[in-house]
Amino acid sequence: MRIFKFFLIIFLFFYVLETSFRVFFPEFSDKAIKTDKINNNNFFFKDIEGFKNLKIRDSKSNLNTNKKKLKIFLLGDSITKGFGLAYQDTFYSVTEQMFSIAGINYEIIPFSLFKVSTGSNLDSQLKQFIEFYEQTENKYENSYLIYQFNYNDILFNTGETINKPNWFINNETYFQKFIHWTGKLRYYFLNRSNFLTFLQHKLYHFRISFNNKCSINSLGPYTFAYGTKGFENYSNEAWIKFEQNIQKLKIFSEKNNLDTKVLIIPTVLDFNFKGTSNPKKYNLDCATIDAHKKIRNVLKSNEIQILDPTKFMQKISNLYSLENNDKNLFIDLDHNHINELGSRLIGEYLFLKLQEDISIN
Repeated sequence: MRIFKFFLIIFLFFYVLETSFRVFFPEFSDKAIKTDKINNNNFFFKDIEGFKNLKIRDSKSNLNTNKKKLKIFLLGDSITKGFGLAYQDTFYSVTEQMFSIAGINYEIIPFSLFKVSTGSNLDSQLKQFIEFYEQTENKYENSYLIYQFNYNDILFNTGETINKPNWFINNETYFQKFIHWTGKLRYYFLNRSNFLTFLQHKLYHFRISFNNKCSINSLGPYTFAYGTKGFENYSNEAWIKFEQNIQKLKIFSEKNNLDTKVLIIPTVLDFNFKGTSNPKKYNLDCATIDAHKKIRNVLKSNEIQILDPTKFMQKISNLYSLENNDKNLFIDLDHNHINELGSRLIGEYLFLKLQEDISIN
């Protein structure tokens, strides 16, 4: 009987604790990550005809891609996957919806080619896409190839042979190894609890609060894009490798007569208002590179067309702030993935730019 009372008290304690945290810290709710469900939004996937072991996000509105429509091939990472968003809220779905209204006969095929453990890598993404494209019977004329750039694409280690985040280049501590080994368990089970999610974040801040020096934790996965102090040489090598991959992308596109553009996706660091979307408190105090300027210069020097919604999104964000209605453009507790509003702004921007380009051609 005593044991029963003990467990009942424990249960009631955690029930009250969990309920209280859901009321006072709602941004920590519903953070469980599963293969087919993220942030309470379901994910469905479908096969690409004639290509094995590659699936794309499925809108459930049709069974197969429409062979009669002209194609926009979108090459990207978890943002192209629509991380945390319903299909209709993804930026490319917004663009397609506007295509339909405008009577433009294009469809977007989103290739989300990345690994959770090692992130995104243009080199490996391009290899997979080339394999797909060379197997297609139809070489689509008047088609576009859009590479969705994310600042965490600038990597020193490609991550192809390691099972840890590719922005860690030094030997990991035992604590870091524990964090990585238990990642799947935490994302799938512990993140269902508001309190335990909150606790994980606070423990992280407690651990790094004693170190005021610039380190791998200062900018995390953006370490090499922004050239964090102490990692300048690694950053330079990472940017050189990235530019080489951009050149490969251009060669492939020209060979196959694909109109290629690069879509730059901003991060929360590009905005004055960050809301709850910078939980690790990344900042640019340790940066030695203006990453936004750098990526634009790399693309311009290689004569790659740029799609950059950053200023457009900043303007909208600032307009919200002017009337004291600050709006976050990123998912709560997520410095990298856009929410419904951010996604819609990118989708609208992409439509306007492509509509202009299509009308000219």
